[in-house]
Amino acid sequence: MLEGMDPEADEIRKRLAKLPMRGNKRQYTAAVKQAVLDFVKRSVASGLTEAASCKAIGMHQATVSEWRLGPRRRASVKKMKDRTQERVLPVEIEATPSIPRRSLTLTLPGGAQVEGLELAHVVELAKALR
Repeated sequence: MLEGMDPEADEIRKRLAKLPMRGNKRQYTAAVKQAVLDFVKRSVASGLTEAASCKAIGMHQATVSEWRLGPRRRASVKKMKDRTQERVLPVEIEATPSIPRRSLTLTLPGGAQVEGLELAHVVELAKALR
């Protein structure tokens, strides 16, 4: 899709150009974000790729994809990336007479703790974190 070929794409490009900048980043309003997402959704439904739709309005596909995924999805993707980048260390379980059977604590790299577990649950967690 070339510039001037789609009046809606031209209008969105004009709206984007008018947005204020902070440093080298545009300050997108909720209305502009929604207009961009709606345009890309309609374009993709009509057969264009998301990349081509974004190019038509002069936006980076990564930005639009991030908006489309929303904050909850972005957070879960980030957590997943963080989790895969951490190295899971082997777990050693020591019996301690002073700790009741049902109050085992699993301490993860980074300091997070899961308390009140039975031995079988600790083993399951350790296997799942590999």
